[in-house]
Amino acid sequence: LSMLADDFQPSRLEAAKEAAIKFVDIVPTSTELGIVTFASTSLSNLRLTSDKAVMEDTISKIELIKSGGTAIGDALISATNLFNSKPSKKAKAIILLTDGQSNVGMDPLSATAYAKDNTVTIHAIGVATHEGGTVSNIELFSRLDEDLLSQIADSTNGKFFVVESIEKLESAFKEIAASEDSIVSNNISWILLLAAIAILGLEWIFINTIYKTIP
Repeated sequence: LSMLADDFQPSRLEAAKEAAIKFVDIVPTSTELGIVTFASTSLSNLRLTSDKAVMEDTISKIELIKSGGTAIGDALISATNLFNSKPSKKAKAIILLTDGQSNVGMDPLSATAYAKDNTVTIHAIGVATHEGGTVSNIELFSRLDEDLLSQIADSTNGKFFVVESIEKLESAFKEIAASEDSIVSNNISWILLLAAIAILGLEWIFINTIYKTIP
């Protein structure tokens, strides 16, 4: 229920969905995204796809799960397994968005190690203001485990954010999108460089063998 808190308007959940849809809009069209939601357990809402319309529709239909608990470790395992179900040489990253502390399910650090073993980067976004918000006139305060989220991100070379406004939340998504786009660009640059070296190598071989000029 904490995702219904009104310190983000109209609620943390709706603000997160709005920012996630904008993220889908700005990533390259070839990017494949999947969606995992979690409370006391995790649920794979969408397998990897590059269909932006399907992604945005799935995000818009996310609703609260009526169960207590925050299973961050389970969510990380489920998200990592989305990549394993569709092997690819593309860069792999998880954006973990939460407003709570892990208190059920698998140990988050063990799940992080599993993601790291599968060459997955984890970016962590904590969504909550220090002032907190209210749900049905009940005051809710931030209970983020910032140390844990920071450790999860750092150990996989990811980014860590604590956001207290919709603007900062959208900015965090944009920064992640830019960093992942940079990784893809760098990977392509290396491929082109290797291709150029290979071509130069072939040219040298031909010049010094079958096309060698005899004085």
